[in-house]
Amino acid sequence: MRRLAGQTFAWEVNKLSWILKSIGMVVFVMGWVTFFAAPRNGALNNTDQGKSEFAGEVVAKPQSIVDVVAPLWGKMYLEDGVYPGARVKKGQNLVRIVLELDALERLPLVDRNIEVNQFLEVAAQKVRFALDDYRRAMRIGSKNADFQKEVERRKQIYENAINEYQMMTQQKTRQENVMRSRDPRTQRVTAPLAGFVDEIFFVPGQVNLTGEFRKLLTVVDLSSVWVRAEIFEKDMATFRNAREAVITTDAFPGETFRGKFQAFGSEIDPRTRTIPVYYEAPNRGEKLRIGLRVRIRPLLRSTG
Repeated sequence: MRRLAGQTFAWEVNKLSWILKSIGMVVFVMGWVTFFAAPRNGALNNTDQGKSEFAGEVVAKPQSIVDVVAPLWGKMYLEDGVYPGARVKKGQNLVRIVLELDALERLPLVDRNIEVNQFLEVAAQKVRFALDDYRRAMRIGSKNADFQKEVERRKQIYENAINEYQMMTQQKTRQENVMRSRDPRTQRVTAPLAGFVDEIFFVPGQVNLTGEFRKLLTVVDLSSVWVRAEIFEKDMATFRNAREAVITTDAFPGETFRGKFQAFGSEIDPRTRTIPVYYEAPNRGEKLRIGLRVRIRPLLRSTG
């Protein structure tokens, strides 16, 4: 009797152990099924399409990011207050380029400047001498009527000397303008639009050796931005039916932004089988910055 009771107890224990192992195996299998069935496209909650949220990021609108380039050879300097992230106004000075001629280029300009100054001094002396002669001739002519022809001749010499002096003065002015424009020549590069400085591609004081157009920095207009999410092919139908979306970010808890559907990307990534989708959002306060992580919740249109 005792042996039978012991066998019954052992059988019950083995049965209970088998049941527990079976339950553990079921839980293990369900866990793996749930893991592999989970979305890999950044969807944060895809149980209800109307409330699904997709991970995304802020990107610049194609037409709102502009390259600023340098058209001259010379040393490049940033203007005060220009740095990555700085807000700039349209037309604001961003970069100063100073063209400094080397000795071989500067020498002819210096020689010509000396020559023009010498010619100008000679012309000035001619005017002084011609004026003295003309005045003496007028004093003599005032007492001798036969000397009038000589007075007229010396007057003409004086007027010619004045004309020559004026021509040399004009040449000196032109030469000074050339010197100012070329040695050194300062060119200021201004902002083509209002926005923020995104990247700077040179070191202040660096020389642009080629003389060709060189990218100095980029300016981004953040008054309106795009947000991009990578979605699976199966989610394209959801976004086709969602012309608007609610955009949120952990950077500004409790705030929402509204976006309007713009486009799908041009191709599907063959590795991940995802395609980018783009929404445009007015950026009040310019809070949404390039690269900021966001969540996109598409608002489905009613089909009823």
